Amino acid sequence: MDSPMKNFPEVSKALLDALDKRFPDRCPNEGMNDREIWMEVGCRRVVRFLQSVYQEQNESRMESSLDVY
Repeated sequence: MDSPMKNFPEVSKALLDALDKRFPDRCPNEGMNDREIWMEVGCRRVVRFLQSVYQEQNESRMESSLDVY
């Protein structure tokens, strides 16, 4: 893995599933103020970031295992 995520801690599927459940990708409701909306956006942005790290880590793992054969 030759990316900035090279030294990033391992992200587990269980963690992603728990965060996705806790911070679902949804539209804000009309009772939310601007601050609440931006807080939700920030939380969801972290989930998306960790999903991309997880994907990159697993792709690198698969590439490494293919190099062995």
